[in-house]
Amino acid sequence: METLQLFADARELQKVLESYHLVIANAHVPMDYVESDLTEYMNTYRKLYEVLASGEKLVWETHYPLLYIINIASDLSKCQYGKIHEYEGKQYKSAEFLEPTVGILPFALHFYEDAKGKLCTSTKFSYSVCAEEILGLELQYPKNVWLKTADDYELVGNIEAVGNGQVYENIKRTITQMTKPLQIQIGEEKKSTGVRISPAAKQDLAKFYSFVSRNLSL
Repeated sequence: METLQLFADARELQKVLESYHLVIANAHVPMDYVESDLTEYMNTYRKLYEVLASGEKLVWETHYPLLYIINIASDLSKCQYGKIHEYEGKQYKSAEFLEPTVGILPFALHFYEDAKGKLCTSTKFSYSVCAEEILGLELQYPKNVWLKTADDYELVGNIEAVGNGQVYENIKRTITQMTKPLQIQIGEEKKSTGVRISPAAKQDLAKFYSFVSRNLSL
């Protein structure tokens, strides 16, 4: 899986997303669903950002409505829904997309000690388990893309040959241009991470619970 972790404020994130469609791929949707509203998604992200910047400790059971998973696509005609079923007396449909979409979901920057007692970081831990260490958002796109043909599936070698693969690469370039790698001061050591952070968001990151509780600085 190709991934990119970032932390940006709502204005910056909206600028990145406004050229694309947002769709739900991980849950069933009402029969009249076409796509998700960017304004609604951004309002949820703003609330999450405000909670993080306030220094409040995120608790999964309390804050999970803010931890929204959405997918990004360039062509709605390839975001088809089927598998119609009934749930609690209403009909729903589920994603049967013709190609992978770009996932965007929260991620956690987990802090842990190695065998020598040295403080380390990782973005591989589940944000649902490490909710208090949620830092921002992660983009995801598969390294190997299989597209359905008339009789079988075909492996696409270059992800940029796929429409949403181009979306992932375009967003990645945009984010790289507007951000810098996050560096954290751990004791006397300056540790660089793979997380991208914008200058506007950096001033708020120092207030995060996971940083303040460990007396970390940027």
